[in-house]
Amino acid sequence: MEKIKLTFSGDIILEPDIINLYKKEKDSYDFNSMFTEEIKNFLSSSDYVIGNLETPISSFKEDLKTKPYTFTSPIEFAQAVKYAGFDFVTTANNHCLDNGIDGIKKTLDSLDTVGLDNTGVSYGEEKLKIININGIKVALLSYTYGTNAFSNHVYLDKNEKKVKVNLFQEQELSNTFVRNLYQGNNIVIKVLRKFFKFLGAFQLNKMVYERIESSKRQKEEIIKKINNCKKNGADCIIMCMHEGGQYNEKPIEKTKKTAKFLIKNGVNLVIGNHEHVVHNVEFVDDHFITYSLGNFIDTVGVLKDPFGKMSEYSILVNIYISKNDNKINYDKFTFTITKTVIDKRPNGNGVKVELLYDLIKKCNDKEKRLKLLKDNQKIVEIVTKNIIDINNVKKEYELN
Repeated sequence: MEKIKLTFSGDIILEPDIINLYKKEKDSYDFNSMFTEEIKNFLSSSDYVIGNLETPISSFKEDLKTKPYTFTSPIEFAQAVKYAGFDFVTTANNHCLDNGIDGIKKTLDSLDTVGLDNTGVSYGEEKLKIININGIKVALLSYTYGTNAFSNHVYLDKNEKKVKVNLFQEQELSNTFVRNLYQGNNIVIKVLRKFFKFLGAFQLNKMVYERIESSKRQKEEIIKKINNCKKNGADCIIMCMHEGGQYNEKPIEKTKKTAKFLIKNGVNLVIGNHEHVVHNVEFVDDHFITYSLGNFIDTVGVLKDPFGKMSEYSILVNIYISKNDNKINYDKFTFTITKTVIDKRPNGNGVKVELLYDLIKKCNDKEKRLKLLKDNQKIVEIVTKNIIDINNVKKEYELN
């Protein structure tokens, strides 16, 4: 009998305003301290660790961004992610084009240099990622609802075959008329925008990242890819789904529909991210769905707004799988709570990620410890929809 433990993390983000705090020499950085020894030790207990890398990567320092919410991180950040224990990262997310079309190739070249396998964006031929982990073949897919095209203004050429981003639907505001309604500033556009908003037309009342765009072509591609995974002997097909709104207390209906579409068409497990806060998990017809694992590491809720959304918390989802006589069994699903905290640097405050279990155990301040216990209880309640005793603190909580 073959057995494996897979671990999935939430969003891995490096904000532009803290990059220089980790500068080691003139043109190099060291981000290893962002990932504590406790995190490393925990991840090392898994056979394969997958995270959502929500930033382009580049070895060219001139690519690094200074504008808020526009990301490009130095190659040393990818090295730190590898150092922490990650084997694989997903790259299809709303920030994947923040460094432009050329940024796709730079990201992939950097990840190859570091030795982090990946899927989600491609330059040249896209390859299925079916990983043989201790005799169990796991197919990993990564797709995103959009690419922040409304903000970074990078739209893919549909005739370009070399560069690919795996999308659930067309990029946001692909229709130029609707784009002008959203973004135009002349008096005629402003009047039309107000009029159409009043009518509820063109989804103008929705946040741009919650829009429903044309998706027929993308859905056909996803179904074909799922079938190709099956034909190539995948024992388990996992979709890393980048979908949703921002800081919602629960998943939006669009996200739920996407997850159900994936399950209906042959995906075994759906691992959702993007909302930047933790959401509940569900079992749908014996299929496992997470809607949002939260920010595995970021400065939001720690060093900058929005505070009070619990965005400093995240969960690691652990999936125990066995294979006996060619039959796959999902033996156990668990989750582990993490928290991003302040990391005091010589030139200012950075961040690091810790296991909440360890933070509680080593906290001697009664008031702070009580706050951590309440937060732990709240996260468990969000994930499981069950209330636990405040002192029921575990490194891994089992799901059923």
